[in-house]
Amino acid sequence: MKKFLALLLTFVAPVAFADTVITLAEVATAGSEYICFADLGAISGDHATLVSKQFLAPAPARGGQKTFTRPELRDRLRTLGLDRDVVFAGSDKVCVTVAARPSAPTGSSANKPNPATTNLPTKALATAAKSTAKPAIAVIPAQRPQRPDAVDAKTEKALKKSLDQFIDNEFSGIEARAKIDVRRVTMTRKDYETLEITGVRQGRIPGRLVVDLTTYDGQGNLSDYGTAEMFVEVELSTPVLARSMNAGDIIGDGDIAMQFEKYAGTRPERLTLASLRGRECRRALRAGTPLSAADFGTPEIVKKSDEVIVRAGGDGFVIEERTVAVGGGKVGDYITVQSVGDSKRTYKVRLTGRGTAELVRSGN
Repeated sequence: MKKFLALLLTFVAPVAFADTVITLAEVATAGSEYICFADLGAISGDHATLVSKQFLAPAPARGGQKTFTRPELRDRLRTLGLDRDVVFAGSDKVCVTVAARPSAPTGSSANKPNPATTNLPTKALATAAKSTAKPAIAVIPAQRPQRPDAVDAKTEKALKKSLDQFIDNEFSGIEARAKIDVRRVTMTRKDYETLEITGVRQGRIPGRLVVDLTTYDGQGNLSDYGTAEMFVEVELSTPVLARSMNAGDIIGDGDIAMQFEKYAGTRPERLTLASLRGRECRRALRAGTPLSAADFGTPEIVKKSDEVIVRAGGDGFVIEERTVAVGGGKVGDYITVQSVGDSKRTYKVRLTGRGTAELVRSGN
């Protein structure tokens, strides 16, 4: 039994994860325009590769330096969600400088062949002189490490799709479209299937917006959290006049068009041709002017001195009489009309349409 337990412990022990050890150098050199953890010293352990690639800061100007302390580095790892099981060793702080460019080789006489001591022909001597002018060691440009917050095409496309859904919910009932300029995305993992904007952390539409992100794998399981910084411009479908109109003109078919206008913080009114048809312009309006309900009123369907047919009836009979309007009015208004006959009687009627009304009560 004891032998069996010893064997079991032998196989179980390697499963435990080792700490990631960051051994800081006192002085370090940045190999590109960005400083990553890999530039600070030696990194070992299970997560060494992941930690090494993490972005710290832009590299200092040539001749300058930047200093990082252990607490500062610990805070950066905590922000990235990588601070667990990380141990620091070596120096308490590291000073980062920029590598100097290799100096160009000088054309000294030592690099030139001597005709007196060589048996090469003159043409070969010229060729040899050219070849010795090259540096002995080829200089290979350092590869730029990709910043952890760089925006890849997949993430930018997913952000645009999610933002469209977010704006559809924000401007429910109004057709909208958005222009997006993604500046920064912070996520630990990039192996996600779908991405959603789950809330606004800072800013407003339109303008600079910082949003919370949630990503999911192919089975719909939570994959990662993150944030994105972007600039958003929104255009909303807005009703406008298709032609210039004067005060008193009546809206008809073809007078209203829809076009996208830049959203500046004030939503357009939900006006449609159906809600405006038959209404009267209260002032002169130019073609292309965004519309407001205050620009229109209900027109008078009967004006003073217009003929009005007044109907009155009961069970099984209807009486009509020709009258003249004493004043104008709109549908549903109560106006006074006067009979055309010799009696010149007046009636209080309610307008039911253009040139028609129903009797309310008689006058004198």
